[in-house]
Amino acid sequence: MEETVGFTNFRCLEKKEVVNTSTGERLGFISDAELDMSCGEIRYFIVPIQRDPFCMKAQEWRKFAFSDIEKIGDDIILISRAYPCVRGVKKKKILGKGAN
Repeated sequence: MEETVGFTNFRCLEKKEVVNTSTGERLGFISDAELDMSCGEIRYFIVPIQRDPFCMKAQEWRKFAFSDIEKIGDDIILISRAYPCVRGVKKKKILGKGAN
């Protein structure tokens, strides 16, 4: 019997800490997601890494694929691996209503 991973909304995932089961590393909390706009599926979750406690903005991010999730618990998300840190990623600007 195959177990499926499901959740009601993104807000419930933001409150759960992400832990890499292969390294035991506590990555932090999910802050964003990367979507595949052609099919509407989540490709990656983004976890900011704050190295400097006095800096409010994260300088590095780590991401993991939705397929890397092993288990979602009450307060933790276990993943099998995470991609290397990405530094200084610029967010894509999405043009909406009223944009020139």
